[in-house]
Amino acid sequence: MNVRHRSLRAALGAGVIAATLLTAACGRGDTSSAAASGSIPNGPGFDGQTITLGVLGVTSGALAEPAGTILEGQQAYYNALNDRGGIDGKYKVKLVIRDTAYDPAKVIQEYNSTKDQVAAYTQVFGTAMEYAILPDLKSDQVLTAPSSAEGPFLKEKGIVLTTAPAEVDTINGLEWALKQKGKDSTVCYAAMEGALGKSTGKALDWAIDKLGATKGVSVTLPVTGDYTPQVQQLSGAKCDIVMTKGSGVVLTNLLGKASQIGFTPQWMAPASDWIPSMKDSPLKDYLAKHLVLVKDSTVYGDQAAAGMKDLVAAHDKYSPKVTPVWLYTNGYSTAMAMDQVLTQAVKNEDLSHAGIVDASNQLSQLDFQGIQGSMPWGTPDKRKPSSTYYIIGIDPASTTGMAVKESGLKADIAMEYPL
Repeated sequence: MNVRHRSLRAALGAGVIAATLLTAACGRGDTSSAAASGSIPNGPGFDGQTITLGVLGVTSGALAEPAGTILEGQQAYYNALNDRGGIDGKYKVKLVIRDTAYDPAKVIQEYNSTKDQVAAYTQVFGTAMEYAILPDLKSDQVLTAPSSAEGPFLKEKGIVLTTAPAEVDTINGLEWALKQKGKDSTVCYAAMEGALGKSTGKALDWAIDKLGATKGVSVTLPVTGDYTPQVQQLSGAKCDIVMTKGSGVVLTNLLGKASQIGFTPQWMAPASDWIPSMKDSPLKDYLAKHLVLVKDSTVYGDQAAAGMKDLVAAHDKYSPKVTPVWLYTNGYSTAMAMDQVLTQAVKNEDLSHAGIVDASNQLSQLDFQGIQGSMPWGTPDKRKPSSTYYIIGIDPASTTGMAVKESGLKADIAMEYPL
């Protein structure tokens, strides 16, 4: 079955996006025994022919753009695999999408209404949303791949974290920035309110002490609002470097206000906070001069990555109008990781909730084919972030607005941080 790509709006109206995975095309695992026997029992999200995965995303409000960009990347991966037949050549994948509105009460409601319909969740958008349902996920033994960079999630048995933790990004970014600006620089912090901002702040304090920098002020940012007081506080503290963590919406508003008042520190942000609308925004010249991104992944179009050819082909066929920023490529990579998990579950002939969690813990690594750094995997005690990272500059003339400045940097100091 070849599922035709539909626009995100149309898909959300229907509540379901049909897509498929093809394990054999990626050369991962031997699923022939399960396919031949046909003995995989039916269960939640599996009817013997179709695997249904859930998406607890955000389709309305300020965070709809980043959440939707991730989903487009996932859909591109699944549809490309669909063209080649599905998992083991016959198991199709369907996505059931719900809007949480980034509301903890609503995400719990949507989880409870969908958990018996899905085999696992290929997206739970946001750290706070994952934490809201985490007790139930553990009790129900349901696997999730959250759109989050929260370090503690790396050690959760039922979570597949598909990017370097924000703590690691922050330490790597600070190490690089201090080499450019000098170790006597005053380092400040601006983070969106919530759990991820707090955990990243702890990592930054550790890194400032470790690297011998001077600690400046820290400010907290609401998801939306006027950031004038926070920017004035940062400016008044004479910050040389400002490390940030939040979302693309928060980063756009923050740097927009900084540009207005002429505040020009070295801004550092994870590449996950770069959204499509920033590329051609009125801020593009300011961003090109003063913002640098950090992540354990390259940029779209880097042909040095083994998996980039397939990613570009999937993008061009299924979502050519979407700017493939990091959020898009990470959505694609997350679907790739879910493919690997489901491949192992099929090999085990167990697509139950608990069986899929067990399968994820049997993988020795998450292999992103060079699009992102591979992550040592397995049981929680064996999992580690990628040991290399990229420094990414802003280039409004490029496809994504991003361009690699330095690649293959060693994350030695970040690897010392206790996640």
